[in-house]
Amino acid sequence: MGRPPTRDKYKAERRHLAELIDAAMKSGRRADRSPADTPLPWTDSELRRALCIGHNTDVGDWRKPEVAARPLDIKSLLRVFYGTWPEYRRECHAMHVAWKRAGGIHDEDPPEPALMETKLLDRFAEFVVFTVNRPVPDNQNADTQRIPFDLRMRVDEGLTTRAVVDGEAVSTVVDIGVTKAIFSMESAHWLPVHNSFLRDRQDRPTFVRGPVADSVEILGPIDHRQRLIDYPLGDETMLVVESRKRGEGPLTLSVKVPVDAFDVAIRGATPLQPGTQDIVAALIAQLTPPDDHGRIEVAREIITPNPSKVSQ
Repeated sequence: MGRPPTRDKYKAERRHLAELIDAAMKSGRRADRSPADTPLPWTDSELRRALCIGHNTDVGDWRKPEVAARPLDIKSLLRVFYGTWPEYRRECHAMHVAWKRAGGIHDEDPPEPALMETKLLDRFAEFVVFTVNRPVPDNQNADTQRIPFDLRMRVDEGLTTRAVVDGEAVSTVVDIGVTKAIFSMESAHWLPVHNSFLRDRQDRPTFVRGPVADSVEILGPIDHRQRLIDYPLGDETMLVVESRKRGEGPLTLSVKVPVDAFDVAIRGATPLQPGTQDIVAALIAQLTPPDDHGRIEVAREIITPNPSKVSQ
């Protein structure tokens, strides 16, 4: 007799995963909204759009216990539901484990270091100061909006935190900064105007053209340890965007840091001291999981320009 199909073999596990996905959708778990906001439940079509997947994938089957289809890409689903909110950390971890069990993956799941701390590393360590003000319509062009913003890089010093190293809780004082970052804009409805700093092909002393469209890679100013400090975009404090003529919609401004660009200096420890690198690795492990390019999002603002000022 052959082995039972995976779908039948892990039926109970798949049903459990479907129940978790259904609960997350009904309770309005959204990475782009604060947990304190009024819940906004998901529809199947809305979730499909957020995940940028085609109509040939029926996300409704993910949440039906009688069907219990297993999503192929769990990372994108977790990112859309939970993002980096520490309030959702346990729930996010539980869904990830359920997804693995539904696929017959039974490796041991180590305890998450972040569960020891009420805040994620990139939320209590303020190495990025990023604020965005309300968009201002252009009086000369109804399809253009001006977005005032402020971006400053700094080293957060003297932080007392905890990490798990070899199963033991370690308390330590650290200074945290980054040596490189990427500032970018993403939107299906808006794009930077021609000759703005996100579309300008000319490199600057502190930033160069980014690795993706509508982005810049930040390289300075730096301190004695090559960590980013001060105002990397100089006098660029206004982003001007124009409509793509695709109706109303938001835009996202974000700062991402390559995994190898974090600088964690442990107070009173030399780089070669035994266990130092283990502590640094444990601290970095508390961050939001990196994307497919090994970059971790450390700041994000979602802006919706005034639709009454935009011609359709």
